[in-house]
Amino acid sequence: MSEDLYFSWQLQLEASPEQLWPYISDTDRLNHDIGYSQITRIDDGDITNNRKQARQIIMGRLEQQWTEEPFEWVRPYRYSTLRDYSKGIFGRIRQRMDMRPLPAGGTELKYQLWVQPRYHILRPFIAHSFRSTPFEALFRHYDDLAMQERHDYVASPFVQDVPHYTADGRTRLMQMEAKLAERGAEPAIARKLIGYVAEADDMSLNNIKPYALADYWGYPRRTVLEAALIATSAGLLDMGWDLLCPSCRNRKDTVKSLKDIGKTVHCDACQIDYTANFEYSVELTFKPNPGIRQLDATEFCVGGPGLAPHVLVQQLLQPGEKRRVPGPAEDGSYRVRTLTQNGGVRFRVDGRNGMNELAIEASDLNLWIDGEVFLHQDNGIITISNNTDTEQLFMIEHLVWADQAVTAADVTTKQIFRDLFSSEALRPNDRIEISTLTVVFTDLRGSTAMYHELGDAPAFGMVMEHFDVLRHHIRQENGTIVKTIGDAVMAVFRQPDSAVRAMTQAQRDMDEVGVGLRVGMHTGRCIAVNLNDRLDYFGTTVNMAARLEGFSTGRDVIISDAVYADPAVEGDLQRSHHIAVTPFTAQLKGFPAASYNLLRVTYSTALETANDPVTLHQRS
Repeated sequence: MSEDLYFSWQLQLEASPEQLWPYISDTDRLNHDIGYSQITRIDDGDITNNRKQARQIIMGRLEQQWTEEPFEWVRPYRYSTLRDYSKGIFGRIRQRMDMRPLPAGGTELKYQLWVQPRYHILRPFIAHSFRSTPFEALFRHYDDLAMQERHDYVASPFVQDVPHYTADGRTRLMQMEAKLAERGAEPAIARKLIGYVAEADDMSLNNIKPYALADYWGYPRRTVLEAALIATSAGLLDMGWDLLCPSCRNRKDTVKSLKDIGKTVHCDACQIDYTANFEYSVELTFKPNPGIRQLDATEFCVGGPGLAPHVLVQQLLQPGEKRRVPGPAEDGSYRVRTLTQNGGVRFRVDGRNGMNELAIEASDLNLWIDGEVFLHQDNGIITISNNTDTEQLFMIEHLVWADQAVTAADVTTKQIFRDLFSSEALRPNDRIEISTLTVVFTDLRGSTAMYHELGDAPAFGMVMEHFDVLRHHIRQENGTIVKTIGDAVMAVFRQPDSAVRAMTQAQRDMDEVGVGLRVGMHTGRCIAVNLNDRLDYFGTTVNMAARLEGFSTGRDVIISDAVYADPAVEGDLQRSHHIAVTPFTAQLKGFPAASYNLLRVTYSTALETANDPVTLHQRS
C-alpha cells in the first residue's frame, strides 16, 4: 500500500452551518452532484454497528469494493467516515467535513480527504483526479441554494441527468395541464408539478413529498397534496406507501397499495421487527408514472447524516472511551441510546431549566438513568462514555417526527383521497392502531316527519343537499366521510379543532334552511380496518362519538371533554363571540363510568362578530 494523499478545500460561505447542513450532510446527493458513479449495496449479516459493504464501477470497467465505517457527526458542525477497500485502485479513503460559524455571520467550511492508493504507480493519476474534482464550486452552489432556501430539487452544475421519456411521454406530459385542470387541480400548482416532473433529476423524482414541495413553493400543503392525488388519478404520478423504521426512520420497503402492508416489517440496520403504524411508519410518496418518464433507482452513498435527519449526534466509541458533544439548541424531547443495547436515556432541552452538563454512560449491565432529565438550552454539554467491553455506536435523537411527511393516518382522513381512491384499504383481518383521531357522527333531526310533511321527492332532495353541505365543510377542514347510514354520517378528522369548525359551520348552514343537524364528536385512539373493501374505524372512541350524537338537539354540537382539552379547540371556543359552551354530565349506555363530562357547543348568529376566530377559520 502507498502512503496517503492529502487533499483539503477551505472556503468562507454566506449561509450559516444550520442553513448549509441539509445540503452538505446529504452525502447521497453530494456524491451524485459531484459526478461519482452509482453504488450497489452488498448484504452481509456479520457487519455490525451500521457498517456497510458496497461496490462501484468507475471509469466504465474498474470494480471497487469496500466496507464503510459508520458515519460520525455532530449536527450541524461536522461529519466523517472511512472506507476500507478490499478490491480496486484504493486502499482506503477517509473524509472529514467541518463547518464553523463566523462571528460576523456565515460559515468557514473545511473539507478534507485522505486517499491511500493501492499501488504506488497510481499516485499521480489519483492525485490529479481528486485535485480536479470541483468540490469548491459545488459547495458554493449549495451556499447559493441555502441562501435562497431552495429545496424543491437540486440540479447539479456538473452532472446533467438526461430524462428518459417513453415514446409518447413528452406528448402525454404536454397534455397534462388541461387534464389536471379538468379534474379540479389548482392551475398554478398543476403547472409546477408538470415542470417538476419534466426538469427534476431522477434522485429527486424517486421520492416526491407533497408537503415539502408545498413549503418550498409557498403554497398551502392541502392544495399541493390534492394536486398530487389528482395527478395520480390522471396518470402523471404514481403513489407508493413507504414503510419507515420507528427507530432509524429510514424507508425499509415501499408498497403500491395499503393492501400490501404486512403486519410486521424488519429493519436490518436496527435489527428489529416492528408493526406498521399509520401515524408514523407509513408515509405516502409519489414518483412519475413510468408511462411518461422512467427513472433510474440509483444510490450514491450508503451512509451519511442525511439518511437520519432526526439524529443530531452519532459517535462510535471504543471500550473505555469518553467524548463531550454539544447539547441540542432547540427545545424538545431527546434520547441517547446505542445501536446494540436496549433502552436509553430520555432528556428534555429547556431554555429556562435544567443542568448545564449531562453525563451518560453505556455499561454491560445495561443500566441507564431512570426518568427524564433536563438539560439547559444554552451551551449544554453531553458527555457520553462507553463502559462496556465492546464498541458502541451512540446516537442522540430528536424525538419528533418530520411534519412534512404525508402519513397514512393523515391522507386517509381526507375526502379527496376517499373520492379518488375508494378501493384503497388494508388487507382483510389486518388492524392498525391510530393513536389520535377525532370521530364525528351526525344525523338529521326529524327526518321521518320531514318525509311525511314534504313528500318523498322533496324530502329526499333535502337529504341529498344536507350530504352536499356536510361533504363541503368536512373537505374544507381536511376531514373525510367514512360512511353514511340512512340520513346519518360518520366522519373523521386528524385535528379536533378542524372537526369543531366543520360541524358548527355545517350546522349553521342547515339551520338557515330550517333543518336541524344533530352532531356528536370524541377524540382518541382508533383501530383502522378493512370493512367491505373500504377503510373503516372501530374502537371505544368511535362508540362514544356515536353515543354523544343522541344528546344533540339539532342546534348544538356535543363534544367530549377530550375534544375540549385540545388547546386549539379550547382557545377557539373561549375566544368566540358567537358560540356558547355549556358543560353537563351524562350517562352513556354501554360505558362503565357513572357519568361523563360533556360540553354543549351552541352557535348563535346574534352573537357573531367580524373578528370572531372561529368565523375567520371557517371563511378562510
